[in-house]
Amino acid sequence: MKKALINTNIVMPDHIIRAATVIIEDGRIADFGRKLVADGVDEIIDLNGAYVGPGLIDIHTHGCAGGDHLDGEQEKTAAICDLMARKGTTSVLATLYFDTPRDELLGQIDLVKKAMQTEEGANIAGLYMEAPYMNPKFGCDRESNPWKGPILKEEYQPIIDAVGTDAKAWVLAPERENI
Repeated sequence: MKKALINTNIVMPDHIIRAATVIIEDGRIADFGRKLVADGVDEIIDLNGAYVGPGLIDIHTHGCAGGDHLDGEQEKTAAICDLMARKGTTSVLATLYFDTPRDELLGQIDLVKKAMQTEEGANIAGLYMEAPYMNPKFGCDRESNPWKGPILKEEYQPIIDAVGTDAKAWVLAPERENI
């Protein structure tokens, strides 16, 4: 399918292309510019001077739209991802909480990874890991931090294995022994 977005202002890194056209073919931008002819398109959408720009990436989000990425309900994940996309956030890193015990954290990692494989969760680009490496001396809820003890490989390795390459950001405290 080929679409033309006409009468738009395209936001570029250093300027705006006014009165422009964007050609979208098979879900991807095929061409854009001023005085572009929209030949052979299936649909023309007049944006009436609205702005078109690059998508935004939210590198730390727990959720929105009354839901949390960790609720485990596909409908909530879909609502979060849909709202964020409609507001221009095309990719998100689902953030896992620092005060989550290991077994629960492993379950949450699994939930997010499964959501990433669905159409509804397609804009989840990976995980932002707040746990388990933050310093238990700091933070908003340090009394409930289950990771207060020493860093032991046998406790942490299952989390590292579960996350794999899906962790795009991982908060850690380099001052912690055995980090």
